[in-house]
Amino acid sequence: MLPDWETICSIWPLLLSIAILWARLEVALTRARDQSKLNEREIGKLERKVEEQAASVQHRAVQLGRIEESLLGITRTLERLDRRMTGP
Repeated sequence: MLPDWETICSIWPLLLSIAILWARLEVALTRARDQSKLNEREIGKLERKVEEQAASVQHRAVQLGRIEESLLGITRTLERLDRRMTGP
């Protein structure tokens, strides 16, 4: 059995308020989901940049190690030449 017209009229503003509130919540949730997806993409980009920088730092560390080894070899060679030139 359906409610009478007076009952419908008395609860209609409440139902309308609930519907408006529900719609606003849905809009807010949709915006939050969109922002979350955007943040996720940005975090992915930042993670890739950090990985690239880490690889670059590692490559430069290897290069620096090679330079240090070369300089050490040059230093030893110069020391040997110095000993020969100033030696007995």
